[in-house]
Parts: sequence; structure tokens; C-alpha cells
Amino acid sequence: SEKNFMGRGVGLVTSLALSEEKVKGEFTVNNPNFNFTEKSLSTSIFAINTDKMADSGYDSSEIGFSFGTKFEQYDNLYFSPSFRTVAEKLETNSLASSSIKKQEGSYFTSTVGYGFDYDVRNQKFQTTDGFRTKFTQTLPVISDSNTVISGLISDHFFNFGEMTTSFGFYLKNAIGLSDDVRISERLGLPRKRLRGFKPGRIGPVDAGDDHVGGNYASALSITTNLPMIAPTLQNFEFNYFFDVGNVWGTDYRSSNFDDSNYLRASTGAGVEWWTPVGPLSLTLSHALQKKSTDEFEGLQF
Repeated sequence: SEKNFMGRGVGLVTSLALSEEKVKGEFTVNNPNFNFTEKSLSTSIFAINTDKMADSGYDSSEIGFSFGTKFEQYDNLYFSPSFRTVAEKLETNSLASSSIKKQEGSYFTSTVGYGFDYDVRNQKFQTTDGFRTKFTQTLPVISDSNTVISGLISDHFFNFGEMTTSFGFYLKNAIGLSDDVRISERLGLPRKRLRGFKPGRIGPVDAGDDHVGGNYASALSITTNLPMIAPTLQNFEFNYFFDVGNVWGTDYRSSNFDDSNYLRASTGAGVEWWTPVGPLSLTLSHALQKKSTDEFEGLQF
């Protein structure tokens, strides 16, 4: 839910995200023009529970808060510093691998982050021209593993008459400066960057079929809309896509460990439906290349 507050455009946003293994709730207060300085200021509190006891033998519960600001440093270049504090409890059972069992316990982590966002798209919604490149980095202030996470995301849009083709690049890495990167801090690929593959179900595998996430993640995506299909349906857009991605690398090795450094690829078609409550998407995918340990969904909604 979202509403204005005190007539100054302050947004109150409550969100709840549910999946088979994860529940995330968040409450955010955002002021896009704090004290008339043309700088946004946001504060949020959140709780995240990741329950993988049944198949991977661990459960992670996190609760914390964050605050940050964002402003235009130069023309079209936005700077966004932030601060985040999280308290985590990691529990395991007999199904967990030895490396995960060693991480069982309670953790308190405080980090500072910053991002540079260069955005020259012609419009933020249904973009047809321009590009957006964003670099982010998170640095530890108080942490047991002192993990540094860096990311680079770039999306370019090209217009060919009524058709628009986008090229997306995604690169992220996590490095533990003083200890192994904790399992809750390891990386995966977002669903929209490698369509068809289940998020969190590709990459390094330990103890048989236990996906533990990687220290590195990368993806390349190509998407083209298909305006010749049902041109009279104004609220629908059909597209074709080709995605390539990989998740690999961890700080440790064990007897049953599979680093899974292998390029995955998928292709297919999708449809975007813009409804009064927001956009909905449906994709039909085919795996061109995958590992036997990967989990694939031909239909995603």
C-alpha cells in the first residue's frame, strides 16, 4: 500500500514477498524531496525468513533496518549512499553440509553502501531508447566475515520502427575479507536475468543437491518486443528473449562440492500485461544449456 503524507509527497510503502522458501516483509517511508533539498530520503524496517530445512538443512531469520538518500550529482548521474544493520540467526539440522553447520549461530552486521546510477532512458516505463548503467557496492562496518559486495548492471535500448530491442548486462561478486562469505550473503541471479531457471536453484552444489549460492553471478539478456502480434491489444506486449547466465565459486571446498562454473542459456517468448494494479508477466522458456543439478521451469508467471 502507498499514500501521501502531510501533503509533501511522502510515500508509505508496505510490501510482502512470498516464495516456496522465502518470506520477506518490509515497511518503507520515502520522502522524494526532503526538506525541499531535491534529495530523497528513505527509511525501512524489514524481516526475512529463508527456510531450507527440508532440503538443505538450514534456516535463516533476519531482521533489520536501513536508511539512505539519493540525489542527482551531475546531469542524469544519481548518487545514493545508504546504511544498513541486520541481526541474523542461522540454524541447521542433520541435512546441512559440514560447511553450513560451521556457520550456525547469531550474527550482527552493519554495512554502508553507495551507488552511481547513470540514466539517460527516454522514459522509465516501456522504454524505447537510451540506456541505464548502475554500479553499487556494499562495505562492512561491523561484520564477522567482512563481506564486500559489488555489482554492475547496464541496460541498453534500441528502437527499430515499432520494435524495441534491449541488451542487458548483469555482474555481481561477493568477497569475504576475513572469513568465508556466509550462505545468506552469497549470490544468485534474479528471475528476469535468466528466465526459465528457478532463482536460487543454479550454481554451486554441496552435499548432493544443496544449492548454496555463489561468490560470482553474471548474465546477458536480449529481449525484442513483437508489436505485430495482436497490435489492437493496447495493454499487452509480446516479446522474444535470449538469456545467458552463470553463478559460480565459493570460498570453500568439500568432498561432495560441485563449483558449477558452467554457462546456462534459455530462450522463449513472453507477454506483459499492464493492469490497474501493476504489470503481470508470463514466460514460456526452453533451456538451451543447463547442468543436471539446475532446476528449470518452462512456465513462469
